Amino acid sequence: EQRLSWKGTDSTNAYDMFIKGRHQEQSFSREGNAEAIRFYQRAIEIDPSYAMPYARMANMYDNNARIGWSNDPQSDTAKAIEYAKKSIELDDMNPFAYWTQGRIFSRVRSGGIKNQFKAVEALERAIELDPSYADAYGYLSYLYVGIGRIDEALSAIETAIDLNPQYPFWYIQNRAVVRYMQEDYEAAIVDLERSSERSPTVLFVRWWLAAAYAQAGQQDDADWQLEEMMELGFNSTVKELLETSVIHHPPFVELFAAGLQKAGIPEG
Repeated sequence: EQRLSWKGTDSTNAYDMFIKGRHQEQSFSREGNAEAIRFYQRAIEIDPSYAMPYARMANMYDNNARIGWSNDPQSDTAKAIEYAKKSIELDDMNPFAYWTQGRIFSRVRSGGIKNQFKAVEALERAIELDPSYADAYGYLSYLYVGIGRIDEALSAIETAIDLNPQYPFWYIQNRAVVRYMQEDYEAAIVDLERSSERSPTVLFVRWWLAAAYAQAGQQDDADWQLEEMMELGFNSTVKELLETSVIHHPPFVELFAAGLQKAGIPEG
């Protein structure tokens, strides 16, 4: 019922452009991201009051900046913030718009941990609007880890999995991060291996897996994981990974950094 209250569009052409954009998103590639942006821009041109394309486009620009698909990450992050804000202005009852805003705030580095609290607030608002919004619980779990609220993080990811039994790979990864911070590295490895099997080209799963292997004393596995990452184009340093991470709670930053260092990732 709450989902039906989201403001859509009366234009079949705008909706068609939106659906085409969603289809392009599924490729999770630089080219697909660019095509999705093009379709969402077209939807907005047809109906400037259509909120959802703004929210989806905000996600696309955030992907550009976060994954390395942008020639100007700072500009794309600014666009992501702008489009997320516009989506909420057009429809302040749309939980996805708040999910988008929270995801973006969590990755804006200039505000430090203050942005993490803003992100948590946005995700909690999304859940308030739609208590069955599994993805909001799933991402909120990761943010709770980032600010040191580990029990709430575990509860949130378990709720997400209960709500969405066909959960995506990143739910398993986020549960693994909780286990990692609890120093239950064996359980973290089980989840991260499952997550990596489902999405073998996603680097952020692999660097958590390498860190977990290293912390568990499985150095050969950590070394192999790093080799696989490098074949996929990984060239980041520990410093860069920490700077772009949502993890701000000092003891957890230390645990994460220690795993990355033991895995052989350059210090930076």
